[in-house]
Amino acid sequence: YLCQSICQEAKKHIDKNYIILVPDQFTLETQKNMVEFSGGQGILNIDVLSFHRLAYRVLEEMPVHRRTVLEDMGKMMLLRKVFAEEKKNLVYFKRGLNKPGFLDECKSFFCELMQYAITEEDFSDLFGQFEKESLMSYKMQDIRNLYEGFQEELQGKYITSEEILEELCYVVKKSEILKGCVVALDGFTGFTPTQYDLLKVLMKAGSQMYVTVTTDRTG
Repeated sequence: YLCQSICQEAKKHIDKNYIILVPDQFTLETQKNMVEFSGGQGILNIDVLSFHRLAYRVLEEMPVHRRTVLEDMGKMMLLRKVFAEEKKNLVYFKRGLNKPGFLDECKSFFCELMQYAITEEDFSDLFGQFEKESLMSYKMQDIRNLYEGFQEELQGKYITSEEILEELCYVVKKSEILKGCVVALDGFTGFTPTQYDLLKVLMKAGSQMYVTVTTDRTG
């Protein structure tokens, strides 16, 4: 129903942009569906994108905001540099660099912290929950030191794919692509805090927003 509605609207309003946001793994399937519903012709003013592809598309309009986006290998290299510099200050994870998979686990954990907007201040709030000189306290202190070092290395030079949505929030109002657009959300079971922040500004910039939800089948 969503695909049919968007196709019909887009044909009537060719001067308006229609953006269908779906999870990464559904972009190709949804694009195929849209082509079928358009009668095999395709519609030029409809884009099927994931959140991150939308961010890349919009930020291409504004080179002044562009920073190098670090993929997994770049994050690993930067984290290895931070670990070497912070090693003397670490207590629990001092030997972690030599353990297989340790840096990859750190990278995944830090990416999740960024995705859920966890700050250095949040770490400070957690310290009061653990006994001093406990193993958990040492772990948290080491993680905070590494995370702060990682953030300092990123500052002004790089941006991770997890942070790119936050960057997008600041430029939505300036984007010609998003001005007065129609946004449709499909296939999501939930959103991260940064995605919620982006949806708030998209609702203000666009003219309309459609959201599909799942429900138990009745009848």
